[in-house]
Amino acid sequence: MKKSLLIIAVALTTAIASKAQVAAGNFVLTGGIGFSSDKDDTPAEPRTNTFFFTPKFGYFFTDRLAAGILLNVNNSSTKTIAFVPVPGPPAGFNTISTTSDLTSVTGGVFGRYYVPINESFFFWGELDLLFGSQKVSTTVRNEDTNAETTTSVKGGVMDIALIPGFSYFPSTRYSIDLSVGRFGVRNAKMGTVTNTNTQARFDLANVTVGASIFF
Repeated sequence: MKKSLLIIAVALTTAIASKAQVAAGNFVLTGGIGFSSDKDDTPAEPRTNTFFFTPKFGYFFTDRLAAGILLNVNNSSTKTIAFVPVPGPPAGFNTISTTSDLTSVTGGVFGRYYVPINESFFFWGELDLLFGSQKVSTTVRNEDTNAETTTSVKGGVMDIALIPGFSYFPSTRYSIDLSVGRFGVRNAKMGTVTNTNTQARFDLANVTVGASIFF
């Protein structure tokens, strides 16, 4: 009986403390970092490496509502291989690799609202507003002669995104976060070309894991 009462008391204390972390007057440091690499088994052998770093720092202006600043650094690099015929004699092929590299650095503000599900789990919705720059570089290289050419295009980007997610509090001071997609509008200008796209992404490719520290 005493052991059961102790377990209930600990669970109740954790629940109260978890809710206290999203109370007015507290700070939160959150975000994520990640790297992935994918390769397709096709003749072009495309390989894509992706890196992202998204730190955020916020303040709880009211209970369960935090707002603050954020930084978003993304890099995606894709390399493909092609075999180009060389007229003879003797006839043959040159191996041509093409590497496309996209780097974007944006900053802005965010707001996040937490809704408790139970003692340790919270659902949240987050609104991000980002401004920044991006650069696309394309390098074409002849792997046989080592000759290569590189072209680059720079531009600006504005991003508005609504992101749903969940947080689990294993401790009173930090949480493990899971975002499950995004819906937003992205305006990008590359050189003289401007594109505006509406994005609705709720597949596994847009599920990310992060962490938060509350103090």
